[in-house]
Amino acid sequence: MIEEAGVRVTRRDTQALKDNSPESLKRAVQRWVDGLLAKLTGKPGVFSTRIVYAHRLKRGGPKEIQLVNLDGLHQRSITQNNNINVLPSWAPGGKIAYTSYLAHNPDLYISGRKVSARAAAPPWTRLG
Repeated sequence: MIEEAGVRVTRRDTQALKDNSPESLKRAVQRWVDGLLAKLTGKPGVFSTRIVYAHRLKRGGPKEIQLVNLDGLHQRSITQNNNINVLPSWAPGGKIAYTSYLAHNPDLYISGRKVSARAAAPPWTRLG
């Protein structure tokens, strides 16, 4: 039991493990610490956070959208289209929104699907 600033955390605050792997244990500990921080501070913890960012894979090459855990592990590519992809952001439902020049215009994509023309850049901003 931990008691800090009038907040009491007991053994009942548990996290289930998917399996006995070290990765499963790490995720359970991250969720538990996030919950503990939420109880202590009233704000959710960040240990289960994922980061989405634009990254140039090689010098002079296009930028691709990448996703990685807060600890830097489990990096994966969201885009692999060899075009300019920038300004990633979290969209509702855990999806990723970003701007891509895939069609030679700055268009909005959400998790790989182009958004309707109403959300795309106005014609006067198109460069191609």
